[in-house]
Amino acid sequence: MDMPQNIDDLLKEAEQRCRLLSECLPNRVDPASISYTAKIPWKAMDYREALIWRTEELARTSYEMFTRDELASAVTLTRACMETVAAMWYLQEKIQHVIDTKEVGDINDVLMRLLMGSKNDITNVEAVNVLTFVEKINKDIDGFEKSYESLCEYAHPNWSGTSFLYSKPNTEKIWIDYGKNIRGKESVSIVGLTCLNTSLMIFEHSYNEVGDLMPDFINICEKNLASQQ
Repeated sequence: MDMPQNIDDLLKEAEQRCRLLSECLPNRVDPASISYTAKIPWKAMDYREALIWRTEELARTSYEMFTRDELASAVTLTRACMETVAAMWYLQEKIQHVIDTKEVGDINDVLMRLLMGSKNDITNVEAVNVLTFVEKINKDIDGFEKSYESLCEYAHPNWSGTSFLYSKPNTEKIWIDYGKNIRGKESVSIVGLTCLNTSLMIFEHSYNEVGDLMPDFINICEKNLASQQ
């Protein structure tokens, strides 16, 4: 991912992208408006719309944290946003595979794992590991995983997320000073905002692509259902 050097421009772009998402949030998905017979396409749309709501909230609050220089919070929220973007890409790829093969295959099981999956047994469906999403999108968008991993260093209580952000050794006086972003905010802000903006650009593309794929996807699911009757 390219690294523009102007924080103000990055913030302006993030604000615009977040506003666009906010203006596009859906309020309802009616199964009857998708297909009267096949339930699978509705499940895909259900997950798609939940993802845009999650992405909008994470992106908007991340942007707000960047404007306040709350960088640990901002980067952690951006990382969560990247995971959600990768989940949308995963959904798009699964739908595209159905269209390419003209076979429904295991798409219903996949969608149930996306919609109802958990890692703590709160549901009886196993969730897809988030790293599966990240690895999948990285095959198509080189560098996505590396950028995601760079944010993990700040999101976790590692050196980047603790000592680097909040402490600064004084080698002359042999003590350590503490404060918010005490070693400077520019490098972290640039990395985080670049990841946020690039991820939102990817999300916009993938969200729209799923919508464009839906007519063919519905047709294949309906034909598959009819062949079983």
